[in-house]
Amino acid sequence: MKIFIKLTADNRVAGLTMQNMKNPILPDECVDVTDTILPDNFAREYHRYIYENGSLRLQTDAERLANDFPDEDYWIKLRQDRNDLLLETDWTQSPDSPLSDEQKQLWRTYRAALRLLPETTTDPRHPTWPAKP
Repeated sequence: MKIFIKLTADNRVAGLTMQNMKNPILPDECVDVTDTILPDNFAREYHRYIYENGSLRLQTDAERLANDFPDEDYWIKLRQDRNDLLLETDWTQSPDSPLSDEQKQLWRTYRAALRLLPETTTDPRHPTWPAKP
């Protein structure tokens, strides 16, 4: 599995994708970062990074402010990330899940907190994500 990032004209990271080699076609703006050490939070926070000289770095405050997006874009991103986390944890609630009833309840509580995140967040740029059980 290869990991690619899509870059803007000024080398800000605009997207992240993984690709199996069955479909090797990629847009021109994509860079292979399979062998690059990615920060732990990169999948969720990729829009805060710049790709320079073969590595990733966080944007400076000045860069971030110069290229900031309107709040509506952050709310969309928050909901997308929240939906991805809900999808990743769907298996925890299935009847044939290997989890105990107590573990399922912990996951149910986590998922409920995710669903409420847009209503409980005041700043979409800095949401407080619930901790996974």
